[in-house]
Amino acid sequence: MNNCPLDLWVQASGIPNGVVELKPKQAGMDPAEQVYDWPGLGGRISAYLNSADGFNINFIEMNASKAALNVNLSNVDWVGLPVEVRGNDPSTCLTGCYMPLAHMMDGCPPQLLDATHNVCQAPKDWCANTANVNDPLCQAILPAGQGVIANDAKCHGAALGSPADIYGCAGFWGGSPYCCAEANRGYKTDVNDPGNDMTQNCNYYQEMPYSTYSKYAQTVCPFVYSFAYDDYNNQSGYTSCIKATEMDVTWCPADP
Repeated sequence: MNNCPLDLWVQASGIPNGVVELKPKQAGMDPAEQVYDWPGLGGRISAYLNSADGFNINFIEMNASKAALNVNLSNVDWVGLPVEVRGNDPSTCLTGCYMPLAHMMDGCPPQLLDATHNVCQAPKDWCANTANVNDPLCQAILPAGQGVIANDAKCHGAALGSPADIYGCAGFWGGSPYCCAEANRGYKTDVNDPGNDMTQNCNYYQEMPYSTYSKYAQTVCPFVYSFAYDDYNNQSGYTSCIKATEMDVTWCPADP
């Protein structure tokens, strides 16, 4: 269902000719919708702007089988459209981002804003560009990595790597969800250590250095992946829908 003021073309992987246009919502009318029968497989449902070959502004990862429907919402690559996925057993299957579309870019670090497509790019990709690596945003994550390596015994001896490595949980950080989460969320106030109260996610992003992109992404879309290991301490958009056999997907669920 397209509840956005944008023309979306939606494609589900694994379905031949499975691209459909969902017209923008018109005032006083119900949103455009399309029903899919999706075979049991893993893949993405992607939303493109304005045409089937347009800009990919949102994707949802799913694994479908007779046993369960598993869903993953992600802002690891960029923040774009808000979306909700609701199963027909919503008590065990509901995940979404409920920020109105007009405010999705509020707080996006200016360097990462793609105003043409209205998305906020992830620093893991932006900082991988050699033209950007010395930008203050890219350099700002290095002290976070250095602090984790120096101050946390679980991460001692690690190779620091590049800004893109830390933001993207690559290199050493790719093998340690704990250390990468600590660097991105702010090691000075983090509660990643299992010995602490793991429910206190309000301590994340409180004292620099940390990933300003992840803080922004978690502000507009709480509990949706903002970096690769954001499922550490259950901060991600993944949900396992054991009883669901159908799913309603709504883009811009909080728009009027």
